[in-house]
Amino acid sequence: MRNRNTKNRNLLLYGIMASCLTLFIFVLLFIQLKGKSREPKIYPTAPTPTPSPTTTPIKKNSCRPDEIEQVNVSPIQIVPFAGSTTFAPLNKLEAPLNEPEIIAIIKRAHPQFPLQYIDPAKYGETPGSGTGIKWLIRGTHNLSFAQSSRPLSDQEVQDAKDRNIKLKQQEIAYDLVAIYINPQLIKQGLKGLTLAQVRDIFTGRITNWKDVGGPYLKIAPFRRNSADSGTVKFFKENVMNNQEFGSNVASVGQKGKPEKEITTLAIRKVASTVGSISFATASEVINQDTIRILPIAKEDTPKNIVSPCTDESCKAVDTNVIANQVYPEQLTRKLFVVIKQDGGQDENAGQAYANMLKSCEGQELVRQAGFVPL
Repeated sequence: MRNRNTKNRNLLLYGIMASCLTLFIFVLLFIQLKGKSREPKIYPTAPTPTPSPTTTPIKKNSCRPDEIEQVNVSPIQIVPFAGSTTFAPLNKLEAPLNEPEIIAIIKRAHPQFPLQYIDPAKYGETPGSGTGIKWLIRGTHNLSFAQSSRPLSDQEVQDAKDRNIKLKQQEIAYDLVAIYINPQLIKQGLKGLTLAQVRDIFTGRITNWKDVGGPYLKIAPFRRNSADSGTVKFFKENVMNNQEFGSNVASVGQKGKPEKEITTLAIRKVASTVGSISFATASEVINQDTIRILPIAKEDTPKNIVSPCTDESCKAVDTNVIANQVYPEQLTRKLFVVIKQDGGQDENAGQAYANMLKSCEGQELVRQAGFVPL
């Protein structure tokens, strides 16, 4: 009897303990859930979208400062310069001041920085990158800097070194070299050329338009007559792979003639000569009704001809062809301001001029002149 009572008491005790434990666990859970309900709700954020792998973002121009006037300039008595004729569109005359536009703008912003273009034609020499760089190295006409449509050559670097001069080339814009033709060729079915066909035309391997999709007509190629021309040197090195021009390629212009006269003469030659073709910086031949700029295909995509122009009449240069890399890179180049690193006035003047062109206002002038901003 006693054993039964003891067993019952033990069972009762175990039951009470189990009930207490259950109640204790329930209370703990209740307190925990109540505390969580008071915490602020955190909602998952949407994932950050990633660019599609097929989309290439266009690099934005990071020009600084905004205005030419904000460029730091040290006063100087005179700032002589010379060089590439490719820069001519930047040096177009501005009415009513009748002086180059970029010079007039800089003059208004910095009266203490009087730029002066030195025309080689007045001294019996041909305008061009080579002439400007040569003068800068030799100290001819006391140039403060030179404009160039090509990088410095090894020989120029050595010539400067021999005179204890160190040169720096400061890039300020991109330039597209255009192939332009007599407009009648378009009317007769010519749609464009590949880069290889351009090369074969100027080396004399292709002499009739019928061989490149045009009419049965003799090709009449022209080039600028100047060993100092940066554009001719660039074309020969990059398009022709340093081959010589064909004997049928006629030279335009004479040594010592002004740059504007040479460009105008070349355009007139192509406009008046049936079957003619030539090349020049696109900025000099856009917006010309008497010639047509020809679409060109890259060598690895011969069926995809691309024009450097925004429209068929070529009123402006298409700045997207560089960003999209669709125009032949052999016809794409950079423009430079060549600076003499002497630690003095000339270096300060050259760097200031380059900084003005690289400012946001300067890059807009670059675009308006027919070049592509950096």
